[in-house]
Amino acid sequence: MRKLFALVILIFLLIAVTGCTPEPARSQAVETVPFIRFEETQAFHTLYPSGWEAYILDKGIVLFAPPEVLEDKVPGPSLTVYRDAPADSIETLSVLMDHFLDNGPMRADYLLTSSIQNTEVNGVQGLMVDFESTDPGDQIKGRIEMVRLDNQAVYYFIASAPHDVWDQEWFYLEQIIHQSVFIEN
Repeated sequence: MRKLFALVILIFLLIAVTGCTPEPARSQAVETVPFIRFEETQAFHTLYPSGWEAYILDKGIVLFAPPEVLEDKVPGPSLTVYRDAPADSIETLSVLMDHFLDNGPMRADYLLTSSIQNTEVNGVQGLMVDFESTDPGDQIKGRIEMVRLDNQAVYYFIASAPHDVWDQEWFYLEQIIHQSVFIEN
């Protein structure tokens, strides 16, 4: 909760310094949607929006989404966190990202829309890439962020939402990713 409060203060300070107003959806989200703590694993903790659900699909796989998305009633935002066991090899993050893109959840109708770039998740260095669906009936945007901890465990954060709501939903997805605290490092 303190981190969320600090985030709100930081946003208002940035607004004061730049002299501009925030995007309405972003400021409204900070003010009106409380976040709750996910602490159901021994690997990491994070915050996710009140009204969403955290569902452990399998050991090492957690899904965050609104209930109507989890129940497949409507398309909407979701974030899957996949923890891969510590690697036995010394492959680089770039090699691991390429392997994940070739063998992971990406489908043939998905197109990478950015180059692989550096990112940071709560102090842990990693990589990220954006993607979109090319299927006209499945307009999805998304981002994959990955980090490797000191113990060599690799975390993949796969965020997605329908293209027309990506900009407003990215705020929530980003909070889940970047509020993650790794407790196995």
